[in-house]
Amino acid sequence: MDTDDFLKTIVINSNFDLKETLSKLVSATESRLKAGFQQADINLYIHELATINQVLISGEGFFNKENKNYLITTSDRIIGNICEPLVQSVLPSTDSGTNLQVLLGVLGQLYSQCALVDEETLKNALCRLEGHINIFLNEKLSKSNFESDKGLVDFRTVIEVLKYIVSAVCKRPDFKWTKEQNEKLDALFEKLVTSLDILTVNVIGTLCIPVLLKILKINEISYTENVRKVWSQILLFSTSSVEDKRKPFILLCGFANQFFPVDGNVCNLDIRRDTQFWTILQAGLHSKDSLNRKRALYLLKRIVDICERDGADVSSEGDSGSGQHVGHSEGRHPVFWWERGQSKALSKVWEDFILLAEVLEEKQVHVIKPLLPRMDTLLKACTLPKETGRALLHTSWLKVVLLRCSLHESLQVIRWGANTALALDVRHCPVIEQGFLKYLSGEMLLSLREPKLYVRDAGMLYHPLTEVCISVEQWRRFVGGIGVRSRSCSPYVPWLPCPLHPASMPTRYVLPDSKYSTADSVPALTVARLVMLTSTDTMATKMEESPCKTVAEVCEQVISVVNSINSHVYMSPHLADKALLLLNMLADEMGLSAWSSDDPVSVILQGTVDRCKGEMVRYISTQIIQGCTQMGDVWRIQLYMDSVSMLGKAGGGHPGQGADLYRLLETCITPFLNLQFTQSSGLHEKLQQLGCMGVLGTVANFLSNSPATQACSDLIGQLSDFMKKWKIITNFNKPTMDISVNKQEWGKFSSQFLTSQWQVVQLVLDRSCGPCLDIQELLPLAREALTVGVEETAIVVLKCLKLAISKNTVGEEALCDILDGSWMCLQGARRTITFWDVLDAFTCLAFHPALLVSPKNSPVIAKLNIYAEGLLELGQDKNGVVNAMCDQLYAGLTGPGMIINASKFVPLIVQLCMFGNLVQRCVRQVYDICAALEMTREHCPDNPRLNIVKNEDIEVKVKVISLLCHLDPSDPSHCHLATSVVKECLKKYVAVSKGSANRFSNSLVHRQRHRLIQTVLLLQGLVTKDYVDELWAEMWVSLEVETQPSVRHILEWVIIWALHRHQHLRLQLWSIFDKEVFYRQALGNVLPWCMAHHFQTRLYSQAVLSKLWAQAGRLGLTAIHTANPILQTIVDFNQENRNSTKNVRKLLDSFFFKFLDFKDDFSLETLYKVMPQMTGLSEEDWIAPELFPMTCPAWALGSGPTFINIRNPPNQFDKCDPSLWKYTTLKLAEAEVEEGGGERDVQKKIMPWRQMLLEEEVVSEVDHGVKVGPTDGLVVVTSLINKVPNLGGLCRTSEIFGVSEYVLGKLQYVEDTSFQGLSVTAHKWIPITEVHETDLSDYLQQRRQAGYTLVGVEQTANSVSLTDYTFPTKTLLLLGNEKEGIPVDLISQLDVCVEIPQQGVIRSLNVHVSGAILIWEYRRQQLMKETSSSS
Repeated sequence: MDTDDFLKTIVINSNFDLKETLSKLVSATESRLKAGFQQADINLYIHELATINQVLISGEGFFNKENKNYLITTSDRIIGNICEPLVQSVLPSTDSGTNLQVLLGVLGQLYSQCALVDEETLKNALCRLEGHINIFLNEKLSKSNFESDKGLVDFRTVIEVLKYIVSAVCKRPDFKWTKEQNEKLDALFEKLVTSLDILTVNVIGTLCIPVLLKILKINEISYTENVRKVWSQILLFSTSSVEDKRKPFILLCGFANQFFPVDGNVCNLDIRRDTQFWTILQAGLHSKDSLNRKRALYLLKRIVDICERDGADVSSEGDSGSGQHVGHSEGRHPVFWWERGQSKALSKVWEDFILLAEVLEEKQVHVIKPLLPRMDTLLKACTLPKETGRALLHTSWLKVVLLRCSLHESLQVIRWGANTALALDVRHCPVIEQGFLKYLSGEMLLSLREPKLYVRDAGMLYHPLTEVCISVEQWRRFVGGIGVRSRSCSPYVPWLPCPLHPASMPTRYVLPDSKYSTADSVPALTVARLVMLTSTDTMATKMEESPCKTVAEVCEQVISVVNSINSHVYMSPHLADKALLLLNMLADEMGLSAWSSDDPVSVILQGTVDRCKGEMVRYISTQIIQGCTQMGDVWRIQLYMDSVSMLGKAGGGHPGQGADLYRLLETCITPFLNLQFTQSSGLHEKLQQLGCMGVLGTVANFLSNSPATQACSDLIGQLSDFMKKWKIITNFNKPTMDISVNKQEWGKFSSQFLTSQWQVVQLVLDRSCGPCLDIQELLPLAREALTVGVEETAIVVLKCLKLAISKNTVGEEALCDILDGSWMCLQGARRTITFWDVLDAFTCLAFHPALLVSPKNSPVIAKLNIYAEGLLELGQDKNGVVNAMCDQLYAGLTGPGMIINASKFVPLIVQLCMFGNLVQRCVRQVYDICAALEMTREHCPDNPRLNIVKNEDIEVKVKVISLLCHLDPSDPSHCHLATSVVKECLKKYVAVSKGSANRFSNSLVHRQRHRLIQTVLLLQGLVTKDYVDELWAEMWVSLEVETQPSVRHILEWVIIWALHRHQHLRLQLWSIFDKEVFYRQALGNVLPWCMAHHFQTRLYSQAVLSKLWAQAGRLGLTAIHTANPILQTIVDFNQENRNSTKNVRKLLDSFFFKFLDFKDDFSLETLYKVMPQMTGLSEEDWIAPELFPMTCPAWALGSGPTFINIRNPPNQFDKCDPSLWKYTTLKLAEAEVEEGGGERDVQKKIMPWRQMLLEEEVVSEVDHGVKVGPTDGLVVVTSLINKVPNLGGLCRTSEIFGVSEYVLGKLQYVEDTSFQGLSVTAHKWIPITEVHETDLSDYLQQRRQAGYTLVGVEQTANSVSLTDYTFPTKTLLLLGNEKEGIPVDLISQLDVCVEIPQQGVIRSLNVHVSGAILIWEYRRQQLMKETSSSS
């Protein structure tokens, strides 16, 4: 008899006045609520409501027909005066406290108890709740509304009360629902479904879904219609832009029994036949939200399992359940289908798909890798059969897997997915017919923007294409050849200025701002691109005879307008400007620096310019002189300058074109000569001067890069004559008395004027035949221009200065002044976009050969070294600065007879040899991507428009190494230079070693020391004889302190070369080795290290011992062998011991000991590529040998360095194994799969769909806070255990094997982190009870009375072996304390003690292990019983 029945019996059989008691309780609570709801009284409300509810339950027998009216009246009074005020006061949305949740539960119980007294009361209660829901829906209230307005009703409170009411109805099957009440339930159902759009996922899962499911259970008449309402809401969620994408999946999972019943009865609503459902499901499978993926996978498993078991015929083609018709494409190729005759084949395909989907949730690559070959099964399943029929799998499921791979945490899985997508064979897999083309041209290309795809694996050469890059290139070429119909998805459009190669997508590419009027340039750019689009074979229509027909027609219209400019009186200049603008845009879209006769579009544009050049020049001349009168006309000046540049590119040195330009120059020069140039001119005169000088500068800039022809010579002569008469100015003042021009805006025009002026000066200095300018007058003007001008002007001025000092003798003082001004200009440009152009101009000036030949002790050389130090410091933060300096220094010092000047920059050369910081991962990604793009430049024409970022460290080192390789060993001056560099390297080596304590492998200190000793090895053959002994001593000292293998090998190589070249060193060394005492001392010193704790030390010592012992035998030193017979045993043991022998042989088989020939292998490849690679040095220090001929093209023709080869001769280096310090990576895409490897057993924790759900947000139809588990089964009691980790592990084991109840001594253990670390989340899914150790005896007696058999896990005199014991279904398992076991007083209360049979010496197991064994044995026996009963 439970507590409720007991109280009912007491009340019925006593004289207890139930009415009076109930009235007093209700009155007291009413009085308290009239005073207002107080948070401090929550516990009191809980007690009072629970008491009233218990009185009502207990008095059900008392309230017979005579007291029925009193019960109805009292219930209405309780609902109206107690429950409703509390419903309006309890706000769980703003307060999630435990007491408030308990009050809410008690309130719901009381409300439901009162509402079910009769039909009218229930109807009124439902109406009240519906009213609250209507307010919520109309106002769309949120948490902030409840916080600001305490008069509002919390929706969660309403749903919680409604849940208790419908739950109480479900527990009373005798309760009869009227038609009116069913209609009210339908209205509530519809309103709740509507409210799902506003509610959070948590509220939907914990409150709304349980209520909706109970309403479906009560109102069976409207079951199908109500389920259809839920499906309509799911479709609404999936098609609308709802923020929380989890809502469709939580509803599908919550109503899985309705949509996908296990018995197969779908009640005329089978959403499996609706393509929209499969679209939702597939979106969930590749969602970024792991919870969505888990729910979608649960649904798929459930559907496949039901189809496989029932063998039903299902297809997503035809009319869907939602009434929407499926398109023709999907009709022929259903997204999902199942037929009884194909059940076996379909089961295999879906098993592989589900396994792939599950394994991609893992993070460990070793778990994922074995299952990836199953993708081949899916690819075969998507192939259409040769005969009539349909493929087993729709290609959209491949897209699901590939999209999931693109979101994976593992880089190797991302790469595998990209390679798989790029390797799809569209000839056999119907990807285009089934809508897969949108993925290939959209989502796949977006996924290829991931920079990690293009990063090299460790061990790859520095400049190769990564595997993904190769796949991208192959895919791009393949798509380009499958026909016009499907080429629209190709990312390859040659003429586009915006990079479309997928590998270029991660790089930053910004189109420059328009330099013309925005209102005109944007439409012109759009038209130009559309016109150019029609010129490609990809986009050209079939009706056109030539792909360039549209371009030709547009150009004809441009010619018509331009040729009518000067003769058509009424033609607007704006129309003419538009024609010129469109022509310039077309030329810009070609992306060419010069016209090409091989390109048909270029030929058309060149012909267009040629046919209208005369009228164009006349128009530009007129507009430059007369047409530009206002500030709004400045953009037209830029347009005319660009048009002149276009004329120059189209005509080149053609005589006719030269004549047109000659007349134009004459027109522009005339205003400067006829009118006195004054800085106080008006706006019109200023714009005229700006336009004329701009045209002169444009022509000069073009002529600087043109071949020497007669036409060009005439133009250069014309400009030279102008410069003889023109007085160079250093400032272009704004117009006087014109307030419409602001100072900042005019500064841009002043810079443009001065830049054009200095462009003319540059041309005259470079190409003029006679002296036109006085250099002594020019230098001060240039110096002033550097101080007052902006960066664009400074760039041209610096180029002019370089030409000036190369042609004339300039004093040291003037040179120093020029260099100081140039350096200040560079410093001022550090934060501008023109910095790199200024840097190039500065380095070309500063490191010009004319300055490099200055005396060593001159102030010019001193300043150059100071500037070099500044650039090195600046290069620490700006990538490319040092590279620009190194390029110019290399170019200057490798000229004829210039290499000897390198002696003036020895410290700088050594700094460049050791240059390079640690490269960050993000920077390395950019390097790798750009290296891949560099390799595909000729295959992808859009790539040349990218600014390729190179690894500056590699470029700098290649340049300085190439510079040192120009030294000639036969030249004494070169040998002295090499000796100076070696001395400086060793000096730096010591300083670097002492300057930092970070000497771990691949640290910056390690790399710098390695680079310095590399330089020493490179130049050791050139050092002078007087330095050999000092170098010899330095090498031995360095070997004593050096710990890094990569550096030690190079030091040893230097010593070997010294021994080879110098006989006195060999004699000095052999004087030591020839003595027998050496071997005795060496063996004595090595033996202790053979027993060292450090593995590497012990390994090397054993290898040295073996070599010494064998060498003594070969030299015939029998006395050594006779005196140390025990060593023979040790050596034999090392050779016979498998592990020791393997390690020693591995060391002795190292490339340095076994394969390296110090003389034949002395090459740049060995020194800078093989050695760093073999010794585990970071990849940033690997220099591929092909980079050296690229730096010095003469080497590619066979005239390489005289003292070292570039590449190794054919030898055994390809047989070398990586050394002990070499790390390898797992290459997922290249992993070989055994035949049938996709079918082999794999490591995977597979969860059946019946056990997958339910997470915390999707609860079953139970009251709040109650955990569902098997009842009347095994009860595990752990009250005697006091170690929390054991309790956590047992909790996890109990949940896995379905224990009915888990008993703890203290519930607070559950909150312990060590408990949760072992239990994971098991404590959330198993009922846990608290029974203190002192209460254990009473608890055992209660369980015995409930029919449980009490079993203890203990070794006693009468204990039963576990193999001989059969567990009853209702078993209580008592586990003992870790040390003391089960107390004697409790053993006497047990029915039986069970012990685990043991075979070892130790007589006890850990309590967690013991408990796990018995729990599994109990579950095993129960499973056997179920199997035997079912059979």
